Amino acid sequence: MKITRKQLKILVEKYLFEQANEGLEDFTYTIQQGDVLGRVAQRFNTTAEEIVNATVGLENANRIRVGQVVVIPDRGYYTVVSGDNLSTIAQRFNTTVNAIQTANSIDDINSISLNQRLIIPLNVEEESEEESEDDNRHDISHYRDIVSEDLLNSLKISEGLSATRTRPPGRPALTAYLDNENVWTIGWGHADTSGREPIPSRGMQIGEQRAEEILEDDIQHFREAVADSDIYRDSSDNDREARLTQHEFDALVSASFNAGVAGIGNHRDGTNGNRSIGRQILDGVHLNPDSDEYADFQNLFINARIGNNDGVRNRRQREWDMFSEENYHLTDDIELPED
Repeated sequence: MKITRKQLKILVEKYLFEQANEGLEDFTYTIQQGDVLGRVAQRFNTTAEEIVNATVGLENANRIRVGQVVVIPDRGYYTVVSGDNLSTIAQRFNTTVNAIQTANSIDDINSISLNQRLIIPLNVEEESEEESEDDNRHDISHYRDIVSEDLLNSLKISEGLSATRTRPPGRPALTAYLDNENVWTIGWGHADTSGREPIPSRGMQIGEQRAEEILEDDIQHFREAVADSDIYRDSSDNDREARLTQHEFDALVSASFNAGVAGIGNHRDGTNGNRSIGRQILDGVHLNPDSDEYADFQNLFINARIGNNDGVRNRRQREWDMFSEENYHLTDDIELPED
């Protein structure tokens, strides 16, 4: 039977791929009590969506169970055989010696042993010098499915400062209350104006576990909303996206949680050419703290939608510290709003 050059090329590439991955087992993780798939994904530097796609039988990131085995994509297990060294293993699986060494905490690259089981990170690209100096910045969409424990705990403090006369700071409100804008609220700042279940109303009560679940759902909503928002993109420039670190993104989520994605991203006061917070971030004003523009940007951020509320004023300052200094204020140095 005659085959074309193109068909031959496809067959050869398929054979080489199968040979290269022979002996590579799936890298898996067993779900533990209290796990959330987004947090599991963050631990392994991937996303919940990618884990769902890699795991047969898993269709919903929010429906995992204790003891369930999920596949972590872009890595696998390999058992060392006679004649192996890290260099040949790295070449075989299209990764790097440094990536294997880091994943397995190997001090001496010449000290691997027969039958040793190695974690193999796949699809690894060597960082360029320019990328390594990029301060861990990524396009804003990178953070869409990354759960930040520091953000979670920071929001518990920020939202728990409301109605301090009825509960300790940092704790959820287990009975619905009217906030200072006369909005029914429960848990950690879950308001009836959000339109998300459950809708708080007079007399509603919940437990602490339910308050935790509601907060995680609310954070997921704002994390996705900020990451997907056109405010931090420029579709006229090949879909250019704002470049942020994790703590800068978390600060935007926290502020948006309080004042809305559009409320924060579109906030402006006439400085910096009347550019909004979102536009200034997209234009990279936050990348140069020594510039005159940066001072105006800082002032704009700190005063974004605070009104006459001292509690919101203090909160915005904490969010600026998160954005500019990676200070989440997770200790007891929080300045309480005045009653």
